[in-house]
Formats: sequence, structure tokens, C-alpha cells
Amino acid sequence: MNLLASIEDNSSFGFTGKINILLKNTGQHKGVIFQKDGRLVHAEFEGQTGKKALVKSIVANQSNTDLYKYVLEPEVIEESAITFDIDLNELYFEISEHVKNVNKVKSLKPPGNLKILPRGDFIIDGVDISKQEFNLLKLMTEFSSVNDIYNHCKMEDLEITLSFVALRKKGAIRVIS
Repeated sequence: MNLLASIEDNSSFGFTGKINILLKNTGQHKGVIFQKDGRLVHAEFEGQTGKKALVKSIVANQSNTDLYKYVLEPEVIEESAITFDIDLNELYFEISEHVKNVNKVKSLKPPGNLKILPRGDFIIDGVDISKQEFNLLKLMTEFSSVNDIYNHCKMEDLEITLSFVALRKKGAIRVIS
């Protein structure tokens, strides 16, 4: 059974507990989704938390159906563990928005063989940058290849691409090959 089907089943009978997301071959814990009375109330997946983690876990499952297994644990969910509260319809909306955004920026992704470096004088200019842009600049001090950056960055591909575009517009990066 895939993750979305499991969430749908749990929602239909008002499940309260968590769904552990594990790698199928090693059993390594990759994330968790909390449901309370069938509603989705918290998610963690590959270092992210919140709705982004929820959507990322479902999208990862849809593209790699044999990679993960899911273990349901009925459990009391404390109020302090709740970081959001959405139903299935809101989840479907979040997923469709994510897919729309991914499709919209696919054409903006730079070719994998490009080498990109931050411009040193950019910092002197004092241009404001977002947290994602800053994290991408930090990663670019270790990796210059676009493929390496996408492979080693903890952000989603969508966020990486949008950060590349924003940094390019701000004159913060330069292409060297």
C-alpha cells in the first residue's frame, strides 16, 4: 500500500497515531506523520518538518514506490506535537499546488554540468537574501557543479531552482562553465 492510500484509509476511520516512514531495505527511519482523529497534524521527513515535509514524503513515495515501507502505530497525540491541522481535501490541494509549482519551474533548472560560483563582491553590495538563498550560497562553497548542488542540498529541487533564479537576478552567482 502506498503512503497516500494509507493516509486516506486512516482518515476514513478517524485514526489517531503515527505513520513511521522507513527505508524498505534497511529499516532506517526517514520520517513520521501524525494523525489525530483522521486529520493530519504533524510531519517530519528527511530533515524537514510541517506541511512541506508531509508533501515531500508523499511525492517521494509516488516516485519511489518500492523504496519505503510504512508502520502504523496507534498512539495518543499530545497537543504540543501538533504543528498544523489539515484534512484530506487540504492535503490534495497542497499536493496539487506543489506539482504545479514543480512543473512551472522545471524549465528554469540549470543544466547539471554547469559550474556555478558565488560572486565575492555580492556580499559587499548588501543585497537582502532569503534563508534558502543563503543556504544555497553556503553549499556552493563546497560544490560548484549544479548536479552536486542538487544532490547534496537538503532543500527540495523546487526550492533550489527558485533560489538559483533569485540569486542570478540579484547578481550573486556567476557561471564559470
